[in-house]
Amino acid sequence: MNIDIMSLLRRAVSALQEEAQIATATLKDKGWRRFSRALVAGVAFVLAAYILVYSPASAKLERIGERISEAKSEYQSADSYESLSDGLNALYSRMPLKQKSDWLNTSVLDCMEKEGVTADSIEPKEEADAPDSLVHETLTVTTEMNYAQLLAVLNRIEHLRPAVDISSLQVKKEDQSILYNQVTLQIEALIPSRRFTP
Repeated sequence: MNIDIMSLLRRAVSALQEEAQIATATLKDKGWRRFSRALVAGVAFVLAAYILVYSPASAKLERIGERISEAKSEYQSADSYESLSDGLNALYSRMPLKQKSDWLNTSVLDCMEKEGVTADSIEPKEEADAPDSLVHETLTVTTEMNYAQLLAVLNRIEHLRPAVDISSLQVKKEDQSILYNQVTLQIEALIPSRRFTP
């Protein structure tokens, strides 16, 4: 079954031309007034269709577009929030809890004790408020130890978790002791006074 498309198009065009000729002849014969009601009704129908069908659909499409852009923005914000939250939690994991107020003393003395060293003097730890809800604690310890013990104690302190910082180290050789040195360590830690929950 072969359909000749060109002949179908020619027939359709000729039919439209005939209808247009009939319409113009009728308008010339009867006048525009006779068809004014039909024209007004047709224009009203087209206007009503625009207001009732097209306009709400375009408004709805615009609202959907706004919601899509809001969702994209929220998605990007969620990714950013998640990475910032992970960074904050990583920092908190390296800091001691504020409730453990003797944590710095206990941790440093444990490091020394594991290497067979006892503290000769411990200056009371100093606390100062640092910015961003942090407390800056400083502890000064004086003791005698040989170089091997000093290296082992420093290694233990440097690997403490949560992290601390050895801010000052003084080593003096005492005349009366051949094997031991007078060592003064100043150790600092930042402790959050409150933890922000992401």
